[in-house]
Amino acid sequence: MSTPRRPAADLTRLQVGRVEADPSDLDPAAGSPFTDLLAERQLDRTSIAMPEGLPPAGWRRIAHRPASSGFSEIEVLATPHPTQPGTWLLARLTEHGSRWSLQVERDPVAPIPCRAQRRADLRLTWPPRMITVAGETPEIHTILTNVGETTWTNVGNDHNTVFGWILDSHGERIQQDNRYNYSGMTMIPTLAPGESVTLWVLMKTPGLESLSPGRYDVECQLFTLGLRSELGTLRIV
Repeated sequence: MSTPRRPAADLTRLQVGRVEADPSDLDPAAGSPFTDLLAERQLDRTSIAMPEGLPPAGWRRIAHRPASSGFSEIEVLATPHPTQPGTWLLARLTEHGSRWSLQVERDPVAPIPCRAQRRADLRLTWPPRMITVAGETPEIHTILTNVGETTWTNVGNDHNTVFGWILDSHGERIQQDNRYNYSGMTMIPTLAPGESVTLWVLMKTPGLESLSPGRYDVECQLFTLGLRSELGTLRIV
């Protein structure tokens, strides 16, 4: 998988549940009846049952994922929570052939800064030397540092899972699949300016114990924040 660097991110966006939205899409005074959004998409209303107790109006589309190979089309709708100001109710429309299903998150969701904003003052770096013995599975760690001038607090309940990869001669990640399973995760701690924490890297490149002695480029990513490290060097002796 190629890993090009991202263009500059829009730090003004907000995360609502699992999706990110433009602040202008979260104007409480805007919105439409839920049935109007279905009509705009030419959806079969009879295939979607609106759960009881949800507001009939105030809905707007805040995220859309087109259908692609192996993935259904998905839309995320939002409306202001009727009793808790500043929070939102979310509904997910998922396409299944010619019909759609509706899944509603009943709990109120408060917007938080987007991932790009939450990771803006964080950096992932490598230890000065990473050396392992051929035939052994390396234990690799990375260092997460707050390089900002203010204390970093975990407003998004972001966990500390870090995945890593050996890169091939073309700078592409060597990995077996795109599945990211993890367990025993813990939350990233509060970090004062200049403070660091060491994190274990879960390597996604298979067969590390079979690599020949030499130097290998490595890269890692803090999963929930999408924070990538610079290239590091793993030396196998």
